[in-house]
Amino acid sequence: MQGRGLIIEVDRVSSVKEAVTFRDAGATLIGVALDPDPRFEDDRFVSPAAAKAIEQAILPAQLVGIVPTYFDDTTEQNRARIERVLALEPSFLHFYRGGLNDELIPMVRAAGAPIIRDGAVLESQQGVFINKNDPASWVRRWVEDPGEEEAGLYHLDVLTDLAEDPWMVLNGVALDWPDELTQVADIAACCRDLPLLLSLMEVGPDTIGAYTGAFPDARGFFARLGPGELCPAPNSRPEPLLATLRALRG
Repeated sequence: MQGRGLIIEVDRVSSVKEAVTFRDAGATLIGVALDPDPRFEDDRFVSPAAAKAIEQAILPAQLVGIVPTYFDDTTEQNRARIERVLALEPSFLHFYRGGLNDELIPMVRAAGAPIIRDGAVLESQQGVFINKNDPASWVRRWVEDPGEEEAGLYHLDVLTDLAEDPWMVLNGVALDWPDELTQVADIAACCRDLPLLLSLMEVGPDTIGAYTGAFPDARGFFARLGPGELCPAPNSRPEPLLATLRALRG
């Protein structure tokens, strides 16, 4: 699968050893956070010096600087976070949704690094129902939201709120409700239209081949490390995620 030039992004890596392990398992983008993030119940953030050490160690993989910006914080607080990440001169900038206002966008553009945007989510409803009946148009509206900065890559979370493998839902109950539930073909259409990275948070070694094979036009796949409201899934832990990535490599 790696021969297709897939992007594999692993976010919130916290040491050189861990970063190299994920690179060797197939990760092509390694994300680091310089500041604590209240959405995660851990200490997965690193110093600027540690981030630079990770960047050197992971070659030819590339460093992603994660910039958490928040609506509830002031422009100056968000500006300080952005400046700290820009000082690293990372290959990519990854913005979580929110807080990137008109005062901050020019400094981001001036940095020149490609942007990865977070936030589009296809969630379940009542345990099995996918919440968007027309995901292609919905995701396009989200991508083209005038209140957000344009990006080169976009994350799409696929059923990460379920405690089960999304492929088992997409290839199971969804097939019984083709007019009501999002289908594989709907997500595949999103991938053809937009530069998407799809989530790997719930996908296990046994289904990773079928899951990635169903979306040949996806630019790649991503996962986030660390427990918290954004990471309830098995692959938020290093060991399960490594097993999935190694299965993807074959």
